[in-house]
Amino acid sequence: MEKLSSKRLFLFLPFATFVELNDFQKAQPDAIAHSAPKIISRLKAGGDKTIQALKSLCWRVKSIQVEEAILIGVDTLGFDLRVCSGKQVQNLRFAFIAKANSEYSAERQLHDLIFPRIHHKPQKRQEAHSKES
Repeated sequence: MEKLSSKRLFLFLPFATFVELNDFQKAQPDAIAHSAPKIISRLKAGGDKTIQALKSLCWRVKSIQVEEAILIGVDTLGFDLRVCSGKQVQNLRFAFIAKANSEYSAERQLHDLIFPRIHHKPQKRQEAHSKES
């Protein structure tokens, strides 16, 4: 009797794909996988202010007006929101500017995207010029 062997796996993630068995065996978990629940919990503690900021982010970045927005995942490359607009529910992905190598880095980038700082251009002082006659 012959043994069946497989060199590829068929995975059902957000989309179905084939992965080489060797690649699957060498894969490592995301660097902040164990920190994600803590990051999500701390962000949720922000209450209504955070919820409004998430809704605003959806409009600013994706041009989608949403009624509800919930943070559902964080990893080293970005984060996912589950949003509701009318009867439509969808997941939106937001990428970090740079790969986060630590819990602190991920949380800092997440915070910076959700609560952007408004930079005002410094106004030049206008000095009164007197005309010499």
